[in-house]
Amino acid sequence: MFDSDTVDTIMHFVDEGLSKHTIPVKKGNTILIGNYAIRHSNESYLIFDCKLNKMIDKTFSRAAAIAIAKFLNFGVDWDSKSAKL
Repeated sequence: MFDSDTVDTIMHFVDEGLSKHTIPVKKGNTILIGNYAIRHSNESYLIFDCKLNKMIDKTFSRAAAIAIAKFLNFGVDWDSKSAKL
């Protein structure tokens, strides 16, 4: 039905698209976005790097935490001190 070149091309486009656009997945108290996890604590949202097992930042809104996690998935360094100025 399809030759191997066509299948490889389709797989390449799917893999490339998934790496560019990570989809948030909610599991219990955690939102997973790529390599980052967002956890809700009492009054804030904590962003963790799952590869380094390290907390990256703390925000007061879920929207800000999701935006930072998506920003980090593009490979850009995040400096929370300069962002709060």
